[in-house]
Amino acid sequence: MEEGKMETLGIVIVDELHMIGDDSRGFLLELLLTKLRYVIPDRLQIIGMSATLPNISTLATWLNAKLYITDYRPVPLFEFIKVGDMIFDSQFELVRKMNYPKDPRDPDMIVPLVWETIKDGNSVLIFCATREGCEKVTRNICLCLQLQVSEEIMLQRRAIVNELSRTPGGADPTLEISIMKGCAFHHSGLTMEEREIIEDAFRAGFINVLSATSTLASGVNLPARRVIFRTPMIGRSFLDTSSYKQMKGRAGRKGQDTVGESILLCTEREAQMVKSLVQSDLEPVISCLTADQKGMKRALLEIIVNGVASTMEEICLYVKSTLLFAQEKEFNEKVKATTISALKFLLDTEMIIPRELPDSQAKLTDDTNEISTLGNLPAALAFTRLGQATVCSALSPEESKIVFGELQRALKSFVLEDELHIVYQVTPTYMNHEPNWNNFLNIYMLLNETQRRIGDFIGVSVSYLNRAARGSTFGRTSEQDMIHKRFYAALMLNDLVHEVEFRVVMQKFEVNRGTIQSLQSLSSTFAGMVTIFCQKLGWSNLELLIHQFQDRVNFGVEKELVELARVPHVKGFRARILWKAGYRTIASLACASAEEIFEHLTKARPFKSVSEHDVSLLRRIEYRAAHSILHGAQELLILEQQELVRNAQSITKELERVKEKKVKKANSNRKNDGAFTKQSKSSSFSSKSSTSSIPKEVSSPNSIQTRQKGKLESTISPITGQEKEKKISVVKIVVVSSTAKKFTSFVKDWQNQPEFVFHIHSQSLTNFTIDGIFLHWFQETVYYINVNDPAISKICWKDITKVFQQKSRKICINTKQKIKSFIQHGIHIEHTILDPQIAAWCLDPEEKPRTLKQMLNHYLSKSMPPKSAEFSPLQPANLTAQSAAVIKAIASELPIISILMSQLSARLSADMLHHHFHNVEMCIPGLLAQIEYIGVGFEDSLADKAIHANTNLLLVLERHARELAGESFSLASPADVAKILFDNLKLAGDPGSRSTNKIALTKLVGVHPLPAVILEYRRVATLFANHVKPLVAARKESDLWGMMRIHCNYETNT
Repeated sequence: MEEGKMETLGIVIVDELHMIGDDSRGFLLELLLTKLRYVIPDRLQIIGMSATLPNISTLATWLNAKLYITDYRPVPLFEFIKVGDMIFDSQFELVRKMNYPKDPRDPDMIVPLVWETIKDGNSVLIFCATREGCEKVTRNICLCLQLQVSEEIMLQRRAIVNELSRTPGGADPTLEISIMKGCAFHHSGLTMEEREIIEDAFRAGFINVLSATSTLASGVNLPARRVIFRTPMIGRSFLDTSSYKQMKGRAGRKGQDTVGESILLCTEREAQMVKSLVQSDLEPVISCLTADQKGMKRALLEIIVNGVASTMEEICLYVKSTLLFAQEKEFNEKVKATTISALKFLLDTEMIIPRELPDSQAKLTDDTNEISTLGNLPAALAFTRLGQATVCSALSPEESKIVFGELQRALKSFVLEDELHIVYQVTPTYMNHEPNWNNFLNIYMLLNETQRRIGDFIGVSVSYLNRAARGSTFGRTSEQDMIHKRFYAALMLNDLVHEVEFRVVMQKFEVNRGTIQSLQSLSSTFAGMVTIFCQKLGWSNLELLIHQFQDRVNFGVEKELVELARVPHVKGFRARILWKAGYRTIASLACASAEEIFEHLTKARPFKSVSEHDVSLLRRIEYRAAHSILHGAQELLILEQQELVRNAQSITKELERVKEKKVKKANSNRKNDGAFTKQSKSSSFSSKSSTSSIPKEVSSPNSIQTRQKGKLESTISPITGQEKEKKISVVKIVVVSSTAKKFTSFVKDWQNQPEFVFHIHSQSLTNFTIDGIFLHWFQETVYYINVNDPAISKICWKDITKVFQQKSRKICINTKQKIKSFIQHGIHIEHTILDPQIAAWCLDPEEKPRTLKQMLNHYLSKSMPPKSAEFSPLQPANLTAQSAAVIKAIASELPIISILMSQLSARLSADMLHHHFHNVEMCIPGLLAQIEYIGVGFEDSLADKAIHANTNLLLVLERHARELAGESFSLASPADVAKILFDNLKLAGDPGSRSTNKIALTKLVGVHPLPAVILEYRRVATLFANHVKPLVAARKESDLWGMMRIHCNYETNT
């Protein structure tokens, strides 16, 4: 809106539209949609989506939208309520009674509910009311539940713990123990890094049980087979219908589960309220712009500052575009009171001022006249510098009032002896963390004289801290509370920016790591807002002081480390390590090798008191970090170079415009004293001298050289967005067919190409037939060979084989599948193909495989825009619309793949991985393709013998087990086994447990012979079901080999 580019918007998609009614953030969404509706009401399409929006018709009317409603859910959801040991459905009909022995450590019987799910390999998500509740539930489950898992999963869990130990603050002891048992907790007390690690582990199945607060339901997509509500509370409040439906919606994983289950636990006293919660409809979403909320002040200030509205009539038209007006359906007292209250606040704080309205515009409508009369408001308004600063900085009017007052005071007597005063200015006014007031008092008394003077100047008093520490509310106001809480947060930040260790800050201020990280992130954002605020007010000196702290509070470093800390994966402690190693700038870091960085990181943080296996895992983590740091530094350097290039180009264009103006002026004065000649020469000289002052390496996109072990090995040549646009506009598709003569001529040209990109087109998804081949080697042109074309089908394969067996560089994605297709047609490619996906894997071996789009976003300087493709000269008549669309889509990607591969090749060379990529990694797909195509021989007679032997052994074991038990029973039924062992034979298992899992049976082996027989039966049955049967089912008859074979898929992994 500020840049005047609203007409470029065509469609806006809003997910989770119900958030418009959220008390804390809803008004921002309503303001956005209101502005869009008011400024471009006719040309813009708005699409809103939500799963929990009750009054959807009201919002549809407001947005002038059509409704599409569906109750389709990919995975059916079954809803249950547990009261005591009874489980009811959503209609409160009894479903079952839980017949599990009670454990004093698990009074709510959560462990059996968890066990029912995870024993089959599924996951459980447990929602708790508080962070403490999450940790308590996790501890209890770990104490009561024992699940036998493979050694591989245990290694993965150990790797997760080691990764957590390298985060700021180290691994939480409770979390470390629980992860090794397949459980974890997730709440705002953890850092973002910890939460991401836990989320990834839960998705991967290494963590089976996750206890979380309600924030997980709205913030992260982590579905599970079963969702359990530990209590119908969020904090101290009872669950509302919208939150409940959002949280239970996490049950059921699409593509993994056939059903989802939600179980809400409650007491008998809460049962009636829970019944109402489960069966009631959603509460309607209402506007957040009412008089008792802050949204309308911000809304009106924004439209006045942005020039959208300046008269009372225009303001009223804008208000009529809000959801508030749509719900009230008229300019009633509520709408008027809200509008008048907001305008009076803005006038009182001098963010807007009255202005005179010309007589021609003085006529008011009924609505505007009534507002002006009732509120004694002017007919026209203008914004002040303060109002503009408020909008540009994104501060709310209420926050702006506080910040403006405090900065005005600070300007008169800023304390520069200590950085604490500046740190306080960048601490958010909305920090509402409740401190331990006794601890706060103790910390305050230990501050030095300068810091105490800063506290006194801000308004912190010992007497107030004493009252708060005693719990007294006498003389305490919300404004004073805000000042003291903000100062407490500023003391934390002050320690962090002076590189006090994370753990020390946690202990000193009695806060968790999540609180500290949240404070850093919020303060960094707030510092940026205050910087812009000062800039717009013209307070340039204050702007410079505050700006330097935006990165410092975010990274927690001294001023000299800010540049290094900007590099991804370089936190405060790593920045100091690299600084001490001699790396002072991003450029010096970009010219290092990954091995050098790795060596410095490991030397500075030796692995003490750690097992040999854990040392190996930790070294892998640091090695991966070293590679990420190197690539991050190089990418930042490329971005800086491109910024210099853009600036230089902008200066050059500006000089050319100045030159043109001077020439025009000279032409207009041509008749006056021969001025044309003089001015023309002058402007020419000026342009040349200005251009020559631009360094040669900046005036055009040049390469960045990287140093490997002290020597310049190669260059990275970034391709800017402008270059891409020049290189790839509309891709032309040339269909190579029609006659054998023309095809032969094309092949001669193809044979002379040193490098080309290719793609195989197959209409079948199940076999490896080739219907066409795409080729690209020249800018916008892509060639398509239709191998089924009768004119060339008899001769084309010989020529295709000949070209593909030449020593040219061939580029494609998904090399293994392409080679398998060629093998099926008798073509064996002897020379290496280049695959961007494998190149990307070599550069980032720990990352997940990337799609083409993800590689473009990650490795090129800008995301490559989608390109269109057209047939040249005309689309073949025999192509269907669907086939033509597929060919166009594939063809549009080939030129981009070529650019991507050149970038990746440069990076491989820079990292000294070029030889490894060509001679090791790119040889593997061909070998795997041949193995998969040939398959593994399967001898039916041997399989029959194995099946017969297994079946007989199972029958023998069944007979022996029944003899030992004295009666017939099913060895495959845990209930039957438990009845025989614990009821009939009276064997003593774990107290209160009737478990018959492997651990429980192993403990009973020495007591009675039957458990050993059952264990052997299960081992043989599992072997038969998991190995023999799948192999028999997978075999296929091969005409080539004259026998049954199994064709597997082989993958390479780190």
